[in-house]
Amino acid sequence: MRSLSCVLRLAVLSSLYVTLSPSGAWATASGVCDAVHVKQRGKSLTVSPTGTDDTANLQCALDRGTAAGPGATVNLTSGTFHTAQLRAFNFQGTLRGDGMNSTILENLPNLPVAAVDFFLEPPSAERPWPSLLAFIDGKFAVSDLAIHVESKMGSEPTTGWSIFGLPPIKSLAHGFVVVGKKADARFSRVSVQGQPSDDWLFGVNLYNAIIFEGFGADFAPLAGSFTVRDSRLSGVQSGTPIANLKDAGVVILHNTFVDVQVAMDGGDLTDSTLTFVDNSVRSLVAGLDLADVGIQAKGASGSRLVIAANRFAGASGPRVELTFGDDVGCWLVLNDTSAVAGIGTYLGPGTKGCVVITQDPGSVVNDGTGNLVISGRRN
Repeated sequence: MRSLSCVLRLAVLSSLYVTLSPSGAWATASGVCDAVHVKQRGKSLTVSPTGTDDTANLQCALDRGTAAGPGATVNLTSGTFHTAQLRAFNFQGTLRGDGMNSTILENLPNLPVAAVDFFLEPPSAERPWPSLLAFIDGKFAVSDLAIHVESKMGSEPTTGWSIFGLPPIKSLAHGFVVVGKKADARFSRVSVQGQPSDDWLFGVNLYNAIIFEGFGADFAPLAGSFTVRDSRLSGVQSGTPIANLKDAGVVILHNTFVDVQVAMDGGDLTDSTLTFVDNSVRSLVAGLDLADVGIQAKGASGSRLVIAANRFAGASGPRVELTFGDDVGCWLVLNDTSAVAGIGTYLGPGTKGCVVITQDPGSVVNDGTGNLVISGRRN
């Protein structure tokens, strides 16, 4: 089973090679910082909410932080920031709030977006993507804040966008999106919260909470690292999706996924590692669903997959549907699937050599080759 969001991203990725400008930089639109609500001291900026539209101040602070270089810090005070789309190119610092229950980024209603095939050009003030905060490249950390995507009565998150002739979509595509050639992205103590909606595709107003994916000229994969830990992702289609990675390390650790359709989906991993450990997942479709994206020759090659000590509840547990190339290590160890209504663990026909250690071997469906299912105990 390949989730529809994975298929949708395949279509997007297939044309993203035109997204970067010839210089490799994204356009930015630096506004003027409001001196009352944006304070700067050296490489440290502090932003407080205005009570109205905070977009210009937030974008200005991100631009100044980027210009300050490595070690910059953008501090957001407690309160609710009302914002349109934000973007940061090669940010080398920290974006930090006052706690994920205290500092909240909330979308303004009916955000204008590029109406047709937004991905054909980089996000800018003139052609905004349906992404609340976009990072391209960089080495950065985001912590102690929340994104709440609201759909108040009479409004939608966006004015509507379409790709490849699909009917208009008014949900946001991404809370955070990380793209480019190489990015080292760390998210800690972050909450991303979507809501049920009348959306015709997934029925939620936010598709992907925090996404890490590769694109660019000649479909270049994304290298670097992606860590999400001690965070809460809820009410979205996919919590921490990944796609088209090479020489990347992914760590999803000690997070809570609540009423997500999948905690993670995507694939196409070369010479990369995925560690999905000690997470609590309540899903509507699958705990996680790793499947071929179709950009790379194989869904996984030269890579290591560790899915261990997670607690899955809801429709089904982890699903590994990748087509394995050479030198793939695959371990699914002591995941608790006792609260899953359907299949506990699924290994697709493209898998081989996976090791599954489980208290309930009868809940494992193994359609692969040379996979080993072992009955074990979880202390």
